[in-house]
Amino acid sequence: MRRALALARKGWGRTFPNPMVGCVVARDSKVITEGFHRCFGEAHAEAAALETCEESLAGATMYVTLEPCNHHGKTKPCTEAILNSSIKRVVIAALDPNPVASGGIGFLRSKGIQCDVGLLQSESKNLNRPFFVNIEKGRPMIALKLALTMDGRIARRDGSSKWITSMAARKRVHHLRAGYQAILVGRQTYLQDDPELTCRLVRGRDPIRVCLDEAGTLPSRLKAFREGKVLYFSSKFRLDLPSHIEQIIVSQKQGYEGLWPIALEEMKARGIISLLVEGGGVVTQFLLQRDCVDFAHLFYGPKIFGEGAVPGFRGPEERAFQLFSTQRLGDSFLLEGRFRCSQEL
Repeated sequence: MRRALALARKGWGRTFPNPMVGCVVARDSKVITEGFHRCFGEAHAEAAALETCEESLAGATMYVTLEPCNHHGKTKPCTEAILNSSIKRVVIAALDPNPVASGGIGFLRSKGIQCDVGLLQSESKNLNRPFFVNIEKGRPMIALKLALTMDGRIARRDGSSKWITSMAARKRVHHLRAGYQAILVGRQTYLQDDPELTCRLVRGRDPIRVCLDEAGTLPSRLKAFREGKVLYFSSKFRLDLPSHIEQIIVSQKQGYEGLWPIALEEMKARGIISLLVEGGGVVTQFLLQRDCVDFAHLFYGPKIFGEGAVPGFRGPEERAFQLFSTQRLGDSFLLEGRFRCSQEL
C-alpha cells in the first residue's frame, strides 16, 4: 500500500477535481503490475495498472489507495475492470466519500471478491485532503501558507525584507502551488510584494489567481494579472484589465466579510476544490477567526525581525497547532498541520 501511495503522489496537481490514486497488484509478495491516475480524464489507477499487464492475475491481490469507482464518467467503472481480471482480493486504504462514485466495495463483494478496508487509511485521506473536504463541507479546501521568521514575523514594517526562507523552501512553495487549483493573497501583499503567484521554479500548472478588490483600485500592471486565469472580485467593471481576467461584480460595501462567501461559491461553481492562501496578517486573522483554515504550511527561516516587524498571527484568540509533519529545507523548516481553537482541545 505504501508503494500505491507513492504512485498516487505522481499525479500531484494534474488530477483535480479527481483524487490522486495509486494501485499495485501483487501475488506471493511479488509486484505484477502497477499504475496511477495520471491526469483528469485519463485512465483511473486500477485501469492503468490492469490494461498494461500481460500476465495472468489469477489469485492476485490489488492494493488501491481509494475505493474503486462504480459508475460511468469519463472512464468506465473500475469495478468492471477488476471483475474481468480474475483478481480475487482487493485491499483498499479509504472509502470514496463521493456518493456518485462510491459503492465499489458493495459491488465487488456481491461478485465474490474479497474486499478489506482501512490499511493506511489516514495516509490516503491526508494525500487527498482537498477531495475529502470538498465533499464533506461543500466548499474548496482552504490551506494557509506563511513564511515566518523564528519570532513569528512575516515582514519588516519598511518593506525592506525580501526573502525569509531558503531557495529550497521557495521551491517547495512553488511545488505546493502546482498542487492547488487556486491561490489567494491579500490586498497589501499585492501592493507591497507584487507577486507572480506562479510555480515557475518547478514544473507544474500555475494556479488560478483569486483577487478580492472591492474598491477596484489595484493596479492593472500587477504581475499576477499579466497572464493565466484570474478571478477578480470587485464592485465595478474595469476596462483597464486584460481580457483574460474574469471579472465578477459584487454589490458595494461588502468588505472581506461579504466578499469571502461569494468567492467560495464562485469557486465551487467552477469546480475548484482547493485554495492556497498565501496571507498577509489580515487575511490570516480573518480566516482563523472563522475557523476556515483546513490545513497549514508554515515555513520558518533563520531570521529574527523583532517586535517592530509585522506579525504573522494577530488577535487575542488562543490557538493550538496540531503538527502532522516537519521537514528541513536548506536552512529553513516546514511545519505542516492544522490549527485548533482552544475550545476544541
